[in-house]
Amino acid sequence: MAIKLNKRNRPEPDVLVFRADADTGPKQTWYLPEDVVVAVEVVSEGRRTGTER
Repeated sequence: MAIKLNKRNRPEPDVLVFRADADTGPKQTWYLPEDVVVAVEVVSEGRRTGTER
């Protein structure tokens, strides 16, 4: 499931918690940022790019 930030940016975090009323059904593929409560991206030590803190 993705978070639609704009037309070209839709990150897909490893863990996503969203408001229940944002769920529109099984064909939904993204949520708006205002619908997201928590988003978590897990980054392993070997895959760090230097931008993560």
